[in-house]
Amino acid sequence: MNKIKAIIAAALLCICPINFMNTYAYSFTQEEINSSQIKPQLSLSKINISESKAKENPEVKISLTLSGAEGEYSSAEIWTSFDSRLTVKKNSETGENYFEKGYAFKNFTIHGGSASYYDNAGGVIKDLNGIRIIGANGNDEGLDGVVFTTTVTLPDDVKEGDVFPLRIVRITRENANNDYVNSVLTNSDNDKAGQLMSEWLFTNGLNDGFIQITGETETMYGDVNLDGKVSISDAVRILQYVSNTSKYPLDEQAMDNADVFNRGDGVTANDAASIQRLDAGVINSLPES
Repeated sequence: MNKIKAIIAAALLCICPINFMNTYAYSFTQEEINSSQIKPQLSLSKINISESKAKENPEVKISLTLSGAEGEYSSAEIWTSFDSRLTVKKNSETGENYFEKGYAFKNFTIHGGSASYYDNAGGVIKDLNGIRIIGANGNDEGLDGVVFTTTVTLPDDVKEGDVFPLRIVRITRENANNDYVNSVLTNSDNDKAGQLMSEWLFTNGLNDGFIQITGETETMYGDVNLDGKVSISDAVRILQYVSNTSKYPLDEQAMDNADVFNRGDGVTANDAASIQRLDAGVINSLPES
């Protein structure tokens, strides 16, 4: 009975709109993969939260972002896996893991939810505690930007020093022992260029994330991309956000760090200008008022 239930559940989980029955599957060498003209990147959030903030509000919003592939893809299937100590928000109607579609897939019909699949070899459903999202469109209208956002809840006993990995995982029909799952990002023809783009992404372009619990720290004014320093790239990140908030959103910590001109009035192009002045040596410190 349990096996029958598992098979039924797996069938529901593994419905996939991506089918390339009439295309040739290429095999690539590492040298060929590295030569791909299109080199997309997938990145999960990297978040630092103080212990006190984590206990005050244990719900954390995380995002998956795609770059370097705008106008180049029409089909995608992406799997993520979050630390087992994290509780992923559920869809109240379906019971699946909940997510919100981002700007990158705005032209796509999507399907997704819990990152689970049926392992035929083991006879069990494997739950990766993450999000699986599938998007498809007849034309190459995929965009750069946020693919999805979701919310996870930290455990009650969270403490300084805890790190919760957020991973992008490559699932193939072979390693999943399942014919209906396959990590992919390809064009409408699924031709050699499309398959090479996909292979490059899942070989070289996956950037895992984390949630890290820190001690009490002061705001690092100007560090918008959360790389631990302030540079002109932070000004660029603000200007991207100001020009298109849907495509280039900022998380809570980045928003706080970005507000460096007339602090408290929100994030504007003036904040980018302040960082540029700091970089040029016109001013010596941030925030500026």
